[in-house]
Formats: sequence, C-alpha cells, structure tokens
Amino acid sequence: NEGLGVLGGKHPALKFRMAVVDPPWPSKSRGKHYKTMALEDIKRMKLSSKIAPGGIVAVWVTNSDSLVRFTEKELMKAWGLELCATWYWLKVTCKGQLQTPMLSPHKKPFEQILIGRKVSTTEQSELPSVPNNFCIVSQAAQHSRKPFLGEILSWYCGVQCAPTESLDGIEIFAREMHSSWCSIGDQVLHFHEVTDDGVDATSLDG
Repeated sequence: NEGLGVLGGKHPALKFRMAVVDPPWPSKSRGKHYKTMALEDIKRMKLSSKIAPGGIVAVWVTNSDSLVRFTEKELMKAWGLELCATWYWLKVTCKGQLQTPMLSPHKKPFEQILIGRKVSTTEQSELPSVPNNFCIVSQAAQHSRKPFLGEILSWYCGVQCAPTESLDGIEIFAREMHSSWCSIGDQVLHFHEVTDDGVDATSLDG
C-alpha cells in the first residue's frame, strides 16, 4: 500500500490496463516465514485509482474457502471491481503428473486466481469476455514462484491507455520483474537472477 501511495504521488495520472496481486494473506503457518497483512489492510489498498476503466485485475488466492469468499464478496467490491471469472494454476511435474494428489487433504496441486474487471461506463459487450474455469498448466519452477500472467491477461483486456504510458501492467507484492510492467513489493528482486525478461523492467520497492 505504501508503494502504491508513492506511485500515486509521483505519477497521479498513470493508470494500468492490467494488474496482478498476490496478497500476503494472513496465515498462522506462513506468518512464521513471511510478512502477512490483515484482511482489512488488504481491502484498504488504493488499487482502484491505478487501474484504467475496463482494466483487468488478477488476484492470487490460497485454497482457503474463507479467503476465496472474502475475495469474491468483499475485496472485489472494495477495489471497485466486478468478479468475472475464476482461473486455476495446475502444478505438474516434469513428467506431466500432478505435483500432489488432487484429493489430498493437505496440499492441493492447484492455486486459484480470481479475475475482476474495473467497473466501467463502457458497455461490457464491447470488452473481451473472460473465460471462467480457465486452467494454466505448468511446472512449479521454484517454491512460491508463480507463472507470469501478463500475456494471458492481455488477451482479454481490451483497454488501451494513453500512448505516453509505456507500462502495460502493475504487479503488487511482486517477487520478480517483467518488461513493460511496474513491480511493487519488498522482494521484487527475489527471483531476479533467474528472470529472463526483467532487465528493462520498472521497479518500485515499497
């Protein structure tokens, strides 16, 4: 949230077509290893002001039913978004097998991504329809490293920002950088050594 505030102060008119957010969800187990945020603090993030009308926001959510409901019922509304789809990242091994059993009571082989669109005066029929239950299948390259969603989101964005704005999207709580995207977080260089396309990325620690 601090990083968004700095960005808003320096570039108040800058808006993005796409955003990816991987919130540090509150968790007793994860809290021992990562900084986490309270749900109310996540709701108060000033994300809506940086998204262009009709723009798409992807929110990574753990497989906690309560967090999924919170994101669907409260967070999307607080950020000025309309929920339009649920996507899944299915994790497989190098042999194409599920990383863990689908019915495992502990760790599931998939993660959920809730897709919201910034409320716009533009007719929804003029914007590309976002498919529900879209599934991304890939290996989990490293622990907690998720696949970059920028290219896939661009297929369904349908929003063009001003020509002077060279950035396509913004990633909040980022752990690596990507070309033409603004990365915000306190670990934006975490995977930088193994990132192929992060050389020209814009980074703002916060």
